[in-house]
Amino acid sequence: MGAALYSARYNLKTLIIAKEFGGTGNIAHKVDNWIGEPGITGMELMDKFVKHINDYDVTRVESEVTNISKLSGNSFSVKADKTYHGKSVIYALGMKHRKLEIPGEKKFAGKGVNYCYTCDGPLYKNKKVAIIGGGDSAGW
Repeated sequence: MGAALYSARYNLKTLIIAKEFGGTGNIAHKVDNWIGEPGITGMELMDKFVKHINDYDVTRVESEVTNISKLSGNSFSVKADKTYHGKSVIYALGMKHRKLEIPGEKKFAGKGVNYCYTCDGPLYKNKKVAIIGGGDSAGW
């Protein structure tokens, strides 16, 4: 959404296609590392982001991008709910947390089960924790 804001401020025709606006930001139970918004939930912060970009000429389409193709010349086609064309594409694919699929994981999400150690690690200072992951992904 940040790139869309900058594009719109430069009066470029701007389109955001997203399966879910805010993505994984929506599921953060508490965000303490966003200046000026201590303790805000991820959903509240994402709502503020959307409200901010709505102040500009940004078209939002809730859909999933299934294909991006470079066409002849300097243009692209982006296939989602329909096909869109443009001179430039910023492809921000976001992220998805890998779940353990264990009993209680969903119930305790944000209340002891967290997926971002840099975001949520300070909540567990001086406490015993378990970090689960494979290879370099554990605690990264």
